Amino acid sequence: MKIKRFFIYFSTLIIMAFMVWTLINSPDQLSFATYPFIYVKNADSNALDKQAVNDSLDEFSRENNLVIVKRIVQPTKEGQRFVYQKFGAGDLPRGFPEAPNNIQGISSVFGQYLVIQGELEEQRLANQFYNFGYQVEIFEKESVISIVVAFLAGSSLSVLLILVFTFTALTLVLRIKDLRFAGIRLISGETIWSIIFRSLRSDFVDMIGALLSCILLGWGILVMQGISQDRILLLLFAGQSLYIVLLVFISIILSGIYFFNLKSMNLISIIKGKLPLHRLVGIILFCQFLAMIVIGWGTSRIPLLINTYQEQQSATKKWDPHEDLVNISFNVGKEINSMEAFDEEAKLWYPFVRDEIEHQNALLVNHNLLNYIFSDVDPQGNRLTDYVPLGNTLFVTPNYLNEQNISVDDILYTQLEDLEQGQFVLLMPEKLKEHSDEYRKMYESHMEMYGLDSGEENAEILFDFSAVVGYVPNNQLRFIYNHTSISSKQFLLDPIIVIVTPASLGNTFSSRLFWMDMISDYFYLSGFDKTVSKLKEMDLYSSVSTVSNSRQMYYEQYSKLRMELLTLIASTVIGVATSVLLFNSMNLLYFEEFRRDIFIKRLSGLRFLALHQNYLITQLTVIFLGFCLIVFITKSLWTSIAACLFFVINGLLILYRQMKSENKLAISVLKGK
Repeated sequence: MKIKRFFIYFSTLIIMAFMVWTLINSPDQLSFATYPFIYVKNADSNALDKQAVNDSLDEFSRENNLVIVKRIVQPTKEGQRFVYQKFGAGDLPRGFPEAPNNIQGISSVFGQYLVIQGELEEQRLANQFYNFGYQVEIFEKESVISIVVAFLAGSSLSVLLILVFTFTALTLVLRIKDLRFAGIRLISGETIWSIIFRSLRSDFVDMIGALLSCILLGWGILVMQGISQDRILLLLFAGQSLYIVLLVFISIILSGIYFFNLKSMNLISIIKGKLPLHRLVGIILFCQFLAMIVIGWGTSRIPLLINTYQEQQSATKKWDPHEDLVNISFNVGKEINSMEAFDEEAKLWYPFVRDEIEHQNALLVNHNLLNYIFSDVDPQGNRLTDYVPLGNTLFVTPNYLNEQNISVDDILYTQLEDLEQGQFVLLMPEKLKEHSDEYRKMYESHMEMYGLDSGEENAEILFDFSAVVGYVPNNQLRFIYNHTSISSKQFLLDPIIVIVTPASLGNTFSSRLFWMDMISDYFYLSGFDKTVSKLKEMDLYSSVSTVSNSRQMYYEQYSKLRMELLTLIASTVIGVATSVLLFNSMNLLYFEEFRRDIFIKRLSGLRFLALHQNYLITQLTVIFLGFCLIVFITKSLWTSIAACLFFVINGLLILYRQMKSENKLAISVLKGK
């Protein structure tokens, strides 16, 4: 029982560690998700101005004894911070910091509103904004259980499954060992319910002890990290409790099987060691099969994640010098639902982009990784390695060459400093020199779309584009400044580099949309304070959700990837250990039921393989079925073969070891010891 008690505490501690890590990394988002809210996304032509909306909403809140808050994302040097503007007479709860007056003053009406005190249906709050002249979308709150289930179904799912399989195997082994003693207790007058309750009570005491100790430990860690919101602590409690309930459910189910075995079997047979093998073996075989799948899937993922992690890691030296680069994210409450509205917004941002590039305060590095998230081939049939505009191509500003120490001849460098409208530089690796005319025409044709005067199909091209061609050495990895989660790739091998500026693309409909589209993920600005100051100066700050440090975002992705890799390795290692336990459990059942038959057959001269033929066929059948499913899931034949061989060798070694032990026991019996 000690090993089972240790496992219950240890597994609950693992779940607690995953829960605490998640809660520490995103407390605001998780707490916010437990409230229903409305999303004000657009305004009609007769909509009230912001001051009128604020006054009316505050009056409405006071009349109905409510506290309504608007969620505002405040840009900070750390990336982002959620603050709240209060409407009504109450106080903000813990974890809801009030927005400073200057932040409230520059925020727009658009955004997320929620009732945090008092009773009010979301539809009534939405109706208030309809009356103000705004379009609203209603979002129901996420239940605590649904948030916890979503967490457990994420990166920790494989760990959870392995823990469940392990607990099932341990419980089965202990129930099997207890059956013979249970038969003796029944003969001595103890009731079946008393016997079952005895085993359940032991499990429940251990589970409650593990639950309380891990909740207290997790709560202490969260408080030390400055996280004390009631709803966050509720999420921790719910996550731990859900896991314990799952263990209780498994324990009850297995106790039911235990009860059925005691009721259906002859007591004398149980005392003699004749166990109801087929039911128990079926459960363990199923656990073996599932453990194979989890281990096979995890094993196939580990090499892929290691390669991804190494690629992310290789970029740290490139990112480290760029500690002051930042990216802008647009206000989540601002909805743009037409090309005309998008162009109007782009016209506001175009002067900002132009000025920052002209003053060397911004860097453009646009890659095509987004086109290849779900497949190696994009909808047009291009691959990332193809030399086409949507393939192995980087669109950059001239300062990219200085940042990455890319040398070009003096004539080309002079032209870079003053690109005229319709001009762009096309830098190709030397290996493409032979076909340079072909590539020049291809890219000039592609660039023509930036000369369009509108988004209509028959839009006129206002000016032609011509390429200034240059060449760079082959076999060069080009850093792409990728801080996003769309891909781990940080370098492209020998891409074609297209160098543009706002002046070279012109102030057209298409070019404005291009620069607007670049701002969030591909446009890097120098310095947080300098960027915020410039945004306020140009009256653009209210449209900004976050001004995030680019290097920090890269390291966040790097950290998540490392955690995912460690989680996967841990779950696979636990799975391997579990598989050994499962095979041991299977062998225990096998020898418990057939010890006498095995001994007689051995005395008759049967060898190892002939002696255990039926058992080996059963095990190999499970392994073969697991192998087929692993191949189907992972599409990796070698990984599947490796997993299959591990289980075959593991099973044979355990069987051989158990056989040796049984032989020693049999010899002792024959000698009368």
